[in-house]
Amino acid sequence: MSSYFFLSHELNDETPTYGNKNKFKSKISSSTLNGGSSSSQFWQIHNHTGTHIDFPSHFIENGFTISNYSADFWVFNRIQLININADPGKLIGVSDLKDHVDYDVEIILIKTGFQKYRNENIYWQNNPGILPEVGSWLKKNILRSEQ
Repeated sequence: MSSYFFLSHELNDETPTYGNKNKFKSKISSSTLNGGSSSSQFWQIHNHTGTHIDFPSHFIENGFTISNYSADFWVFNRIQLININADPGKLIGVSDLKDHVDYDVEIILIKTGFQKYRNENIYWQNNPGILPEVGSWLKKNILRSEQ
């Protein structure tokens, strides 16, 4: 039996952004209600709007961008969701994960519950994070790619 998780929120004028700047904006550009042949919107969106992935290029000069990944890179069959309630500023480490992860998974999603602060400044000012050594530990001990 498959399970599906919706990983984002609907975009609207209240969607939080980093620093609460560069807010999402939408404008109706045509509407069937006004006699248009279709309904369309113009969107202005910053890459730090809502749920998103920071690619290596965000932190590393000449790092990979979305164009460096094929579509099948984003398809996973062995997925694990781990709930770790994270207080503001919590840095999730190996010790937080090691007793909860299943071995031989392709991807681990961590649900922190921090979305409860979604409409407060703390959401972008003091959000939880993951310590760098977690990635190395996962790569070495947990995440297995298809051979």
